[in-house]
Amino acid sequence: MKYDVNFNKIRFSHLKESRYGKVYKTIVEAKRLYPIDREASCTRLRIGLEILVDEIFKFTGEEKLKHGTINANLRILREIIPEQVRLYEGNDIISEMHNIRIHGNSGAHRNDKRAKDVDKSAYTSWIAVKKICGWLETFEEDYAAYVRSAQKHRSNCGNKKGLIGNIINVSILLMFLVVVIVLLMRYF
Repeated sequence: MKYDVNFNKIRFSHLKESRYGKVYKTIVEAKRLYPIDREASCTRLRIGLEILVDEIFKFTGEEKLKHGTINANLRILREIIPEQVRLYEGNDIISEMHNIRIHGNSGAHRNDKRAKDVDKSAYTSWIAVKKICGWLETFEEDYAAYVRSAQKHRSNCGNKKGLIGNIINVSILLMFLVVVIVLLMRYF
């Protein structure tokens, strides 16, 4: 089976002037390598993924959670980024990132004992890139909206707890006043 990547259907130019500019440059390099050496193309995409993951950690403010390996960091991102933000066209973007990681590792660590379909690996990686680039168009906005919603929910819960706490405090104060009044009436 022949796997051909249609680069015209992969939009990534919006990354060029964004925080993901280094990712853009790496994708351009991977695209240039594709017709020459598909394994090298996959390896470049994996390097771009590492840069992307670093930028996502910075954006979310969770850099302190980062670990040494890309695999560990993708698992952490799965926990940090809620499912409704991770989904793009029905696909979990973290799974697509794992595709790039796996095929990039395969390209970087060639094992002649194990036959592999380089064309299929490259095709799978580029399809993942297409989805990730599409997802990045709205990720920051969607994530920020999720964070605002979660903060509002916590604030509302805090206000409800605060109201209940205030009612309890007023009730205790009223009971104390009643006791004081009763005692004063007895002794005077």
